[in-house]
Amino acid sequence: DSESCYNDDGRGRKGDADGFACNDNTHNITVRRCKSHHNSEDGFDFRATGTMTIDSCIAIHNGATGMKLWKGGQLINSVTAFNTTGVGCGRLERKGDKADFTHTIINCTITKNKYSSIRAGGDKLIVRNTIINGPTELRDDPGFKQYDASKGSLPVEEDYNMFSTDSRGRGPEGAHSFREADPGFMDLDRDDYRPKPGSPAVD
Repeated sequence: DSESCYNDDGRGRKGDADGFACNDNTHNITVRRCKSHHNSEDGFDFRATGTMTIDSCIAIHNGATGMKLWKGGQLINSVTAFNTTGVGCGRLERKGDKADFTHTIINCTITKNKYSSIRAGGDKLIVRNTIINGPTELRDDPGFKQYDASKGSLPVEEDYNMFSTDSRGRGPEGAHSFREADPGFMDLDRDDYRPKPGSPAVD
């Protein structure tokens, strides 16, 4: 239940002015009902080990990535919009670390981010019941820190998601996923990302 905004160290996206962050020596972190906006770097930047959960949070209008998970974890019931990248899933490990970095995104809205909706690394990506609406959708990204490109294409399990029709990336693969031009949000200008009655995102 916290808000972090307008952090700026003068270094833009190369700086450290995140909204919320934790480093390698943190474990089993849950962040719930927090909002990060208009920071010069990431909205949420987490390198915690163990169980890492971002739940019911909002990351909007940040200079870099809205929500970034480096060592696996789950993102649930959250919104990331109007950032440079929506969600970043990386693989940041110390020498000898053989952990399985699986990232899970469930019941989220990822929309109107400048370059990527989901920038995906790690070992596996699971996406369910999520609106993915932006210029680039799922993107396997060997350049995202220590993602091991030798493993080939990132394993993705996705279903029951709504993708935009404007895509340059990896599109829907699940049997129940589909494309739709307009998710039908309540009011983007006022950062209201709830689907309107009659939205194709509503069952």
